[in-house]
Amino acid sequence: MIVKNEEQTLSRCLASIAGFVDEIIIVDTGSEDGTIEIAKSFGARVYHHPWEHNFSLHRNQSLRYAVCDWILIIDADEEFFCEDTWHVKPTLTETEASFLFLQCYDLDQSGMQKGFLNQVRIFKNHLGMHYTHSVHNQLQTTGTQAYSRLRFRHYGYDLSPELMQAKHVRTTTLLKKSLADNPHDGYCLYQLAASHSMNKDYIKVVEYGQKSLDIMRQNDTKPTYYLNNFYLVAAALYALKELQSAERFCHEATETFGLSLDICHILSTVLFKQKRLDLCMRQSQRFLQMYVELQEDPSKVGNGSCYCFNCAKRSEVFTGLACAHYMQKDYSTADRYFRKAFEDSGQSMHTAEGIYLFYIKQQRHTDALYWLARAYECGCTQNLVPTVLQNNPGLYLSLSHNYLQQEELKAAQSCLQRAPANQLSEIDQHFQHLLQIRIYWHQNAIQNLINELEVWLPLLGFETNRCLDSLDDLGLLIYDLAEALVQKRFWPLAEPTLKLAAQIAPTCFKLERFQSLLAGATP
Repeated sequence: MIVKNEEQTLSRCLASIAGFVDEIIIVDTGSEDGTIEIAKSFGARVYHHPWEHNFSLHRNQSLRYAVCDWILIIDADEEFFCEDTWHVKPTLTETEASFLFLQCYDLDQSGMQKGFLNQVRIFKNHLGMHYTHSVHNQLQTTGTQAYSRLRFRHYGYDLSPELMQAKHVRTTTLLKKSLADNPHDGYCLYQLAASHSMNKDYIKVVEYGQKSLDIMRQNDTKPTYYLNNFYLVAAALYALKELQSAERFCHEATETFGLSLDICHILSTVLFKQKRLDLCMRQSQRFLQMYVELQEDPSKVGNGSCYCFNCAKRSEVFTGLACAHYMQKDYSTADRYFRKAFEDSGQSMHTAEGIYLFYIKQQRHTDALYWLARAYECGCTQNLVPTVLQNNPGLYLSLSHNYLQQEELKAAQSCLQRAPANQLSEIDQHFQHLLQIRIYWHQNAIQNLINELEVWLPLLGFETNRCLDSLDDLGLLIYDLAEALVQKRFWPLAEPTLKLAAQIAPTCFKLERFQSLLAGATP
């Protein structure tokens, strides 16, 4: 390992590997926190070398201290999958290869998988293998290779915006320095495009990415990292709304390297934006097929210079297929794909909320309410609140009403309590009281129902002389209330109030009374 000021993550990393390694060798380039103490607590041998702005130089320094037959390279912001640690030494005993690709699961700032790549992290010692490039160092390998099922997580982007910006500045500064020494270094240009992509500077992505691709075309070489380069440029052009150019780069990438998961994803997105739905759906189905193939054989992603950006985006593809089928008026298939998207996302609150917003835009309120309920329920399990409920607390009342209709009284009451009265419109405040009364009725909590009426009626300016000696008396009062709500033109409240009255005192219902009132009503 090479480290500097890694006290926040080093313990997690070393705890994941300490059980199967014979020695831990760390080159420290100037830590000023508790990194050294943590490393030594795991029995590490720590060697001090001043930082010289060259990752490969320090990585090679660490290799020279190793005496064992095999070397594992790992960084402080990474950890092994605990269930894989027992398979490391048996894997090395059985293999005839000189170096092994491990499966790297790259995580974003939310802890969700961002991407995937196969990367050489275990290799034989004493064969002269070493690293090159001052940043994004590359191992120069010797001998034969093999792909393993050993996995590790990379948390390098699980940082605050400030630290991410500092990392971006550090990386691009080193890359530009390297580029000044070798202006025709296609790999360095590609890494600059990748760094600017993470910073969402899409104009720079296109600039550096196109320069790198020009070098590929001039030299007639096809290193696999150029496939990533095509994807970065196409995705940046899509973000810049240059759809035809994005599509052109997708087709060139496919002609050069064959169809890949990433190119398939961005091309289907471009086609959807262009409303070329049949082609979009065809590309989406290709993505799903390739996704299954990669799950069965991760080596198909390619070697360590080939990063898969979209290996965790099957849910998005299901969503795109749902939208495309909806636009073709195939509503049942659209619903099926929306449900697939929700399940594939791990029943994500954000996925459910996105589907809710889609249906609201289509003015399909019943479908929208179903997905709002799913988003709310997912949020409750994670102690999160969907953005739409934060922005419009009145939607809690719609949810409460929905749960009440399904006789899920606990959920209905919970939603009602989450709606802040001081953020509701006047009619929603009245609706909140009505919902509470209806819940009390379903709970057979008659006294609580009466107490709530005593609070609500003055707010409506409603006065009554009725004595409540029986359920019929209570029902008659609510019939009177329903009539008053019609007269106030509070249509959304009048109907459920009338239904409640009919439930409480069905024999007191007079059709002619409400028929005459509602006959001329135009809500």
